Amino acid sequence: MTEAGFDVEVENDEVAGMNAALKKKPDLIIFDISLPETDDFDFIKLAKSSIKIAKIPIVVLTDLSAPADIKAGMGCRRQRIFRP
Repeated sequence: MTEAGFDVEVENDEVAGMNAALKKKPDLIIFDISLPETDDFDFIKLAKSSIKIAKIPIVVLTDLSAPADIKAGMGCRRQRIFRP
């Protein structure tokens, strides 16, 4: 993405990612739902409840496909599910 001219910041856990999002207010968040120390969709719920970053789009990367996981994602105000 940097080669395409985007500024990219990578964080390796949910807490660091949230702190960076709150500080830098990016245009887009790309989030791996399977990060260590991540409680599934809690990062998304927290981000969407924060006045500072609630409107930032979040793209979630995941290999979760169980019906319960899809239902949990829909509870996070998701807008679309894309399948490969």
